[in-house]
Amino acid sequence: MRSTLLQITRLYRELRKGEGGRRRRKRARRTRSPPAPPAPGRGAAGGPTPPEPPEALEPYPFPDHVPALNLLLGEFEGYQLGSEPTARLRNNVTSKLGRIKAFLGYMARGTAEPGDFLFLNQPARIRAWAARLGQTRMAEPTRQHYLKNVAQFLDYLSETPPAACQLSSTALVLIRREVRALIRGIRRRVVVHEVRTKQAKESRLIPKASLLRCHRTAGRKIPALLDSLESNPSTRQQWRFYGFLTGYLTSISGHRCGVFQNLTIQEVEEASRSPDESAYVINITTHKTNRAFGAAQLSLNREEYSWFRRFLALRAGLPGGSQATYFFFTSRASPCRTLNKYFQSAWLSMGLPGKPTFTDVRTAIATHAKNAHSSEDRRKVAQFMCHDTSTSDKFYALHLGPLQARERRRLFERALVEEEEEEEEEEDGEAAGTESPPRKGRKRTETSVSPLVKITFSLAWTAERVALANFPLCVSFPGGNQQEDAAMAPCQREKPGRSPARTNRRL
Repeated sequence: MRSTLLQITRLYRELRKGEGGRRRRKRARRTRSPPAPPAPGRGAAGGPTPPEPPEALEPYPFPDHVPALNLLLGEFEGYQLGSEPTARLRNNVTSKLGRIKAFLGYMARGTAEPGDFLFLNQPARIRAWAARLGQTRMAEPTRQHYLKNVAQFLDYLSETPPAACQLSSTALVLIRREVRALIRGIRRRVVVHEVRTKQAKESRLIPKASLLRCHRTAGRKIPALLDSLESNPSTRQQWRFYGFLTGYLTSISGHRCGVFQNLTIQEVEEASRSPDESAYVINITTHKTNRAFGAAQLSLNREEYSWFRRFLALRAGLPGGSQATYFFFTSRASPCRTLNKYFQSAWLSMGLPGKPTFTDVRTAIATHAKNAHSSEDRRKVAQFMCHDTSTSDKFYALHLGPLQARERRRLFERALVEEEEEEEEEEDGEAAGTESPPRKGRKRTETSVSPLVKITFSLAWTAERVALANFPLCVSFPGGNQQEDAAMAPCQREKPGRSPARTNRRL
């Protein structure tokens, strides 16, 4: 059945190509004949020939008429999705397959039989494809994602090659090594991009006063919006309620936009509460970092949780509310994907400067917590925001206030002053012929023999003593005293077969 559908698809595309060719021929008959080409090296107006658009920027469609490629990509997609894929994982896998298809389309251009996978054994073309990514407006991290996704696909192909694959194991090693080399080459540019991103975040860091004003203003505005929705339900008031409520929640939690998008009605209704119902916790299971931190949490008091109850009570009068499963729903009962837009609109209506996003608020909260709290408190804030402190150190800006910057400057000045005072004390000691005492808190370095040298010297001395003890010094001179010769006889008898003269010569 699958092969039949593929044949029908191929025939349909061939027919479409034939119709397109006939249309182009008819259009060519109506137009004038093309002008004569200019002379080599000269343009149409006599000037230099303008540069042709780079070949790398032209689109190259994926050869989806090849059954072997489609089957391999289908198996790779199933491997990536697993048994219980979430909506976010499906989106990620779809994006990954799109990047891999762009790579395969570029590599397979002009190939008659791409089903044997031999078109991948072209290192020069792989490097050209990487250069093509650099010619676009694609950011360095996105280019790195392209290369990493291609490397994952090549690893899958190398470990489980299909029956139609004619690439040797050596060729597969060569291809994978080439892609990994490109990944290593782009890492430096990715780091530079991250530094620029941190600097841009620092320039638009939201002050504490603006976050506090957003929290207080939104808290006063939300009950009025709920009253308006109860009296006159409308989508316009619904979007405004979304903007103020998400702004209020992100100013006290620092969560990403995806946490609010994935908030379900069931999670709101099953919120944990204290015995006196003065504190509530909503657990959102689906978000970006749930694998590392588990469910994201929203801590609410009694009044804040009452806002959620009131909206759930009136949602049936809004379009899509009766069939919705997400708390922030649309008229089609799907999760709202434009919460950032509504939050920015609410931010501007509150008279606050700038046009921040949820990420900007998250960055500001993490940065203020880093500068104001201790290490333990900062770790708790980071854990509540569902990210590690190492991540904030790498991607979030360290914004120093005037007092903090002055303290850093004092540290530099203190280091220079201490070094200068130490040099002056040493000069005074040399002039007086005495050694200046070491400064408090600083150890004066002295020349000493390393422990390894000491141990080596001790072992050598011990070995020499043992050798002398086992081999006594026996020296005789010709014509000497007979008593001395008699004393030397036992020593000479220790080594039979040697004459005394030979023994003396050896010594």
